[in-house]
Amino acid sequence: MSDQTHLQTLITNRTRRLQKLKEQQAQTGLNTDPAVLIEIEDLEAELKTLQRELAAFESQPKEQVRPQAGQAADFVDADQTGLPRIEVKLEEAQMKLTTLENRSQTEPQQVQIQLPPAGLNNFDPSQMTLLQRLYPDEQQVMVEREFGGGFGGTRVFLVRPIDRRGRHLARQIVKIGPTSSLKREQRNYLDYVKKSHPFVAAEVARFAEWQGVGGIIYNFVGDGRLGQTRTLEEVFLDEQISADAINQTLTELLDKALGEQWYHQTEPHICFFDAEYGPHLVELLRVRVRSASQDGLWPVEQTPDLVDGYRYLSADAIPAELSTIEPETPVQIEGLVITKVKPDLLKLQHPTRPGIVVKVETPEATNFTVDQAVTLRGEVLYTRPARLAQIMTTAFANFTEVGVAPQAETLTWNGHTYPNPLHLYPTILSQTLDGQKSLVHGDLHLRNILVDESGHGWLIDFALVKERHNL
Repeated sequence: MSDQTHLQTLITNRTRRLQKLKEQQAQTGLNTDPAVLIEIEDLEAELKTLQRELAAFESQPKEQVRPQAGQAADFVDADQTGLPRIEVKLEEAQMKLTTLENRSQTEPQQVQIQLPPAGLNNFDPSQMTLLQRLYPDEQQVMVEREFGGGFGGTRVFLVRPIDRRGRHLARQIVKIGPTSSLKREQRNYLDYVKKSHPFVAAEVARFAEWQGVGGIIYNFVGDGRLGQTRTLEEVFLDEQISADAINQTLTELLDKALGEQWYHQTEPHICFFDAEYGPHLVELLRVRVRSASQDGLWPVEQTPDLVDGYRYLSADAIPAELSTIEPETPVQIEGLVITKVKPDLLKLQHPTRPGIVVKVETPEATNFTVDQAVTLRGEVLYTRPARLAQIMTTAFANFTEVGVAPQAETLTWNGHTYPNPLHLYPTILSQTLDGQKSLVHGDLHLRNILVDESGHGWLIDFALVKERHNL
């Protein structure tokens, strides 16, 4: 066997093992370490480079790479530099690959979880198991406190791991919540955040899941006294913290960090206002999947035939037919895709018109996944116009000086007349937005920012980071 053939066999072998490792990572999704994924990508790139170098060497005639008689010896024989160098690189790749395989095959070990003396509300055995999967190599994890909960069904904890030699390691932040949301957050961190915000974004160090619940570890790059860190909400409510201090925190985070790296780097953006802002209003339809009925959710490839008693709606037709849909109407809707999964609730959107949103109440929500196209049967609970009118009436119920009539074109306040927003918003949503787009955080609220003892702000939620209208 020639040297070239031998090296080609080694490259092929390493590539196949790497592909098998990638498939194992994709299939399990458990204890997925972002560092492992990055190392796999780097090793894959190295093997492709070596493959190109070997192919170039094989195609090059010997007489083109050897010096002519009498020439200076500054052009060294390719046999002495090309093949041996490739072989050395392949040996290095072999060692890296073996290390990655061993890391991926390590079984999670039982880790002792210590909760705060006062305990934690609704911290069940499944969440204990999830913590153990997040820290498979440690002896113990001390949960020191829970931060104010997020608004998307997530919980955020301050933890301190202890290794198997009994050493206290650096404190970290752990977030527990819906698997689909945390997977998206891990992906967004790697795609958008890691390289642009290393000094204001807590690093997503590991992801794991257990029984439909996901968990993320954040490496916190703040001062060693992390135990004093609070959410921005807690800082804001602390009367001993001055307004100037809070303004300084926000200025450094929003203007100097996010502003320079994201918001100021823009491109033209033209679309309907509905595409950008419609998804953040009340959904067009709220539908309930009833038990003991023909209601249900099916993957689009298993769409059942329309049955008597149900009104058929295509996703495209929902806005036009909204005014004719009454509560308690049984409907069958086709053409929507799942964009968010919560316990007992799904968010469905049109694949190309994101302003068309339907939310579905169903106990089977966690059986479905984000980006899955589905067919829905259920009973309409309300439409957007009806729900907004109800909200408006309730909001102004105690203000006798306000004349409220949801159907009226104007409102009265202390003798003055104002436009009724319920009449304005459909017109605004149908207008064209001619603006700028950039990367934006998408969910920047007081509980998604941690403030360390020096007043430095840290972001801990990246699930909705994407490029969109930068206002």
